Order: sequence, then C-alpha cells, then structure tokens
Amino acid sequence: MNMRTRAISLTVVLSLLVPVTGIAATYFVDAENGNDGNSGLNETAAFRSVGRVNSLSLSGGDSVLFRRGQVFDGELDVNDDGTASQPIVVGAWGSGSRPTLYQIDLRGDYVVVQDIDVDHRKDASDAVRIRSARNNVLRNMEIRNGTRDAVDVNRGDGLLIEDVEIHHFLNGSFGSKDDSHGVAITDTDGVTIRRANIHHVSGDSVQSDPNRVPGGISDNIVVEDSVLWTGALEQNFNSGWSAGDSPGENALDTKVLISGYENEIRMNVTFRNVTAYGWVDVAEISNRAAFNLKEKISATFDRITVYDSEIAFRIRGSLGAAETLISNTVIYDVDTAIRAEDNTRDLRVYHSTFGNGIGIQLDVVSGGAGIASWDLRNNAFLGSKPSQADHPTNVAVSAGDFVDAGNRDYRITATSDLIDAADVIAGISVDRNGVARTAPYDSGAYEFGSDVTRPKPPVLDAAE
Repeated sequence: MNMRTRAISLTVVLSLLVPVTGIAATYFVDAENGNDGNSGLNETAAFRSVGRVNSLSLSGGDSVLFRRGQVFDGELDVNDDGTASQPIVVGAWGSGSRPTLYQIDLRGDYVVVQDIDVDHRKDASDAVRIRSARNNVLRNMEIRNGTRDAVDVNRGDGLLIEDVEIHHFLNGSFGSKDDSHGVAITDTDGVTIRRANIHHVSGDSVQSDPNRVPGGISDNIVVEDSVLWTGALEQNFNSGWSAGDSPGENALDTKVLISGYENEIRMNVTFRNVTAYGWVDVAEISNRAAFNLKEKISATFDRITVYDSEIAFRIRGSLGAAETLISNTVIYDVDTAIRAEDNTRDLRVYHSTFGNGIGIQLDVVSGGAGIASWDLRNNAFLGSKPSQADHPTNVAVSAGDFVDAGNRDYRITATSDLIDAADVIAGISVDRNGVARTAPYDSGAYEFGSDVTRPKPPVLDAAE
C-alpha cells in the first residue's frame, strides 16, 4: 500500500469515528405502540410519551411528529432553538384526525407547531404558553377547553398564529368577570393572527398587556382574515357556566400603563378583514363592546364588519388616548356604533356604512374637546347622519340605495346617491371586499358592483 492509499484509508476511518453534525433528525411518537426505550427515529421505533420528547436536545431542522388519531398526556416543553432557515417543527404523522396534546410550552426561538390540537380538559392553566421565545408559529390547530388563557404570550416577539380555532376557555362563572382570553399578549413586539376563529371565551378574543408592566408594552399586533365572536353556550361548562350563558367581554381589549403612561411607547394595533359579532347587551357586563380601544394606542381597522353587539367601537381618550382609524367598515344591528369617551381625539372614519338597527350612530361621552381633531368622510348613513359627520361626502341615504338593506346587504345600487360622492383619500384604494376603488370613488364601504364577501371561520382539515 503506497503512502497516498494509506492516507485515504486513514481519512475514511477517522470520518467514521467523528460524529456527524448538522443532520436534522425526525422523531416519531406513538402513544399506543411506541416505547420510550426506542430511538424514536422511525415509525416502528417510535417513542411513547411526551415526557421522553421533553428529554431530547433538539436542534434547528429537527422534527417531532405525534401520531394522528391519538391523545397524548403531559405538558410538551420545547426549550431549544431552531433557526430562521431551519426551525424546529412539532407536527403530525400517519393518517386520521390531528393528534391531541394536553398542553404546550414554547421557550425556544424558531419553533413551528402545526397540525396539532390542544385539549386542556377544563384545567386551570394556560393551554399554550410562550415565554421569552421569538419567531414561533402556531398553525392549523384547534385549541379548546380551559379555564385560563388559550394562548398566553409573554416576550414572544415575532409570533405568527394562523389557521386556528380557539374556543371554550371559561373562567369562574357567568357574571363573575373572571378572565380567560383567546390570545393574551404581554411585552411582545410583533404578533400576527391570521385566519382565526376565536369564540366562547370568558375574557377577550384578543387582549394585549393585561399586566400593565412598566416598559413592557406590546406593539405591532395584527389580526386579519378572522372571525371573533360569541353567543349563547349550547351546553353547560363546569359548574359556573350554563347553557344559554353568553361569555366574553370584547373581541379586542387593549391596556397600557396607568401611572407613567407618558413614558411608554404608543402601541400599534391593526385589524384587517375581520368580522366581529355577538357582544350583545347583558346585565353582567357594562358597555360591552366588540372593540374596546383604550389608552395609549394607535389602532387601524380596515374592512371590518360588526353586528349583533351592544357597542361596535368603544374608543377611550384618557391616559394617552386611543388614536383610531376606521375604514371600509360595515356596522349594523348594534346599540351604539361608535362610543367616543373622555375627549377622544384623532378619530378618523372613512368609507364606512352605518346600516339598519343602530340605536346611536356616534355617542360622545364624558367630553367632546377632541372633536375638532376628527375627520369623518365618505361614509354612508342609513336614515340620518350624526352632526359630527357634516362633511358633504358623508351621505344620508335610504334603504333603496342598497341592494337589500333588509337582509343587511349594503352593496350600492346603480342609482344610489353614494356613487361618485366621495373624496379620494390616500391609502384607501379598495372597498370592504377588497375590490379596487376607481376615481371618482363611491361613499360607503362598497364600490358599486362589488361582490358580497366576508371572512368566515376557517375550516380546519383534521385529516391529511
């Protein structure tokens, strides 16, 4: 053997002795046929328990797959980091319905959880908890049945929640005002909730900064293409909730620091293409609103539909004030469309339709000193319009101006007074349905000829 051949042979031997790094692993978990003594690295050598998964040291690109059609006990705790290009993935394998876990804690960055259900079995803890973990994803999940928060986020910057259904998180009893939220966000920059169906929670569908921590205000919260709603329970839930009770305070509730708010950032909240309904007047909750906008925030609402509620938008001008833009929005069958409190300032309402069944279109409460800063243009009001909407592009119309106002179809007819009645407002180029507006624009939420569409709760595919 010459020296060159010996060198090549030695290299081969050494390569076999040095452990290979950077190769992603896929671990399988099977609650019925697995064994925690297995390697977990193929379907026939699957782990059995969540506890065994928790003992792993995961790296970017690794996957943990739970068998479909099975229920797994225990709390899944992912505290390792993936990377932007190679996240850690928690998902499903096999055929049938999505696997069901009891609880998930994420404490690592770049983790994707998808095709998993979480049933928290009415227990008094958060079902999904994210702590000091950035750029994580929750996708194609149903999260249900708890008495605390469904998803509780603290320092979870860059979180994406999409294609999810969250429901039945009910704390205390009807009327006790014990909160369980759909998504609770604290001290977090950047949360996007997309294609979500959130309903029947005793607190808020989405709440930001319930703890009001100095220097810990959240920012850049986006909710889009979603349905946030409530209604009468179909059956009892624990001892405090009975069939017929209507849980929930708000679709959105925002909070910032009470003392020292002057030194805090202004929270930015954006809702796009969202339908909210069901927050009807109940004795147990005063001023129940779909959107409860308070304190030092900048809130943008575009392409929104609100109905069957006590208040559509409750805007509060204290503690730094909620600066609010509402556009391409349809409101009907509410006691109050907009309630502006405490000298609300910087309210802008453009291209919106105020339809049937509205008791008060615009209610000014506890001071109107901020009205001079308001801008209301290009809106349609069925019947009369409020005094604050005196701009000529705000048009009072009759039912005949709409395709079918009786059935809450507020598209406009070919002879409507809303056609070509609007100013062109920078940044508003589509109507409620996303149809391009063409100059001269039409007043109200719809351009003439727009189709009827509105977001519907996502239909999650339980099986592959």
